[in-house]
Amino acid sequence: MPNSVSPTSAVPMNTPEICVVIPAYRAAQFIGKAIDSALSQTGVALEVIVVDDHCPDDTHATVTARYGHVANLSVVRLDRNGGPSAARNAGFAAARAPWIAVLDADDAFEPGRLRHLLDVAGAFAADMVADNVRFLDEAQAALSPPQIQAIRSATEIDRYAFVAAARPFNQDMDYGLLKPMFRRQFLEDHAIRYDPAIRHGEDFKMYFDAMLCGAKFVITPQPGYVWTLRTSGKSQTTVDYTAQIAMSESLAKRSDVVDDGRLVSLLHDRQQALGRLETLNGFRHAVQSGKRVQAIRLFLGHPFIVRQYAGRAIRKVARLIR
Repeated sequence: MPNSVSPTSAVPMNTPEICVVIPAYRAAQFIGKAIDSALSQTGVALEVIVVDDHCPDDTHATVTARYGHVANLSVVRLDRNGGPSAARNAGFAAARAPWIAVLDADDAFEPGRLRHLLDVAGAFAADMVADNVRFLDEAQAALSPPQIQAIRSATEIDRYAFVAAARPFNQDMDYGLLKPMFRRQFLEDHAIRYDPAIRHGEDFKMYFDAMLCGAKFVITPQPGYVWTLRTSGKSQTTVDYTAQIAMSESLAKRSDVVDDGRLVSLLHDRQQALGRLETLNGFRHAVQSGKRVQAIRLFLGHPFIVRQYAGRAIRKVARLIR
């Protein structure tokens, strides 16, 4: 996919320590918050690369007009829409820094995030380092508490701990939603990139591939990434849990996985959890759209929906029956 790279300034800069890659699609109205949160990081030398994934809106014009004077910000424009994986890969290919951090266009970094991640990475000689996440509910103007409670201090996790935690309905958030910073040399040495065929769940696959190549993955409990909930309407991701289930099944059959019974079992657990989430979302949609028969059938056929919603679910079904 041919790209064009347009620096917003010709002023030279020293080699950066971290490259922040911001993939963007239809993001003109809100990407400024993400960019500002990256540029305001302190204690690190940065380059920021915005990847215009062939946006049909004026994302490119908005970014260049507002940030055209910023020496360490550039824009990569793709000549066709490739989705989040292709956009991130394009940013990775343009990066010069030894570390790469992905920032989605509707999300934000908290102050001091990148300096903290760099310090943790150095202390552990890590290849990937992630921090805690807080969810932003824009409709309620509410920021959640940190979503990882099980980790109390910076901790290295192995492939088994990662897959066990990378699924819904755990005590903590799905670790597949984390946004680690990557050591660029490790990714290049092992030819690891996002799978461009995947448009939902691409993060999990990337992290899984890296860990199977021996990546040292460290998680710190300090919150640093603000993840905007999809209820904001800003996310351009098309949710596809069926594809994620199929991906987990495919990974379990891979030659470098199939003989590892423990890992295969964890991937199977992930499939089941994703299946429950897909069913739960189907129930929510049926209730919201007034499809009474479908909602009642799902409610009666899947006891975990009752456990998930408890009294709230019973009240909703009761209203449908009336």
